[in-house]
Amino acid sequence: MLAMPRIFNVYDLREQRVLGSTDRLELELDAIDPVLLTLSERPIAPPSIDGTRRAHPGEVVEFHIGSNSPAAHGVIHLDVIDPDGSTTDYYSRNLLTSGSLTTYTLPLAFSDKVGTWKLRATDLPSGQTVTAGLQVEP
Repeated sequence: MLAMPRIFNVYDLREQRVLGSTDRLELELDAIDPVLLTLSERPIAPPSIDGTRRAHPGEVVEFHIGSNSPAAHGVIHLDVIDPDGSTTDYYSRNLLTSGSLTTYTLPLAFSDKVGTWKLRATDLPSGQTVTAGLQVEP
């Protein structure tokens, strides 16, 4: 049992899930894998994605990724998913945030598939996720 001095919003870093608002946690410790938690005095809202919703192959598209974390610096993992549902590793990355906003530039190749692409932003400390679509047209 982990007793905390006051109620916190608790997030499991390894499982990327919300454990709730509490001042006590029952934890099962493992001999090898550590338990990694984030404690926040207020709930952490999912990140936000703002930017162009339509583009063409060969264009450079800019998105503003917002962090709603109370931390001064944070990390958001961005997955870029093609119309077939495959994560494109060469476009996906971790974004460091200073303050609440960072910019991500997506340089679409002329050979990229047309259809609906998805951007999935995950706040790493909390596991909160948001998804936005980008329609790539011929």
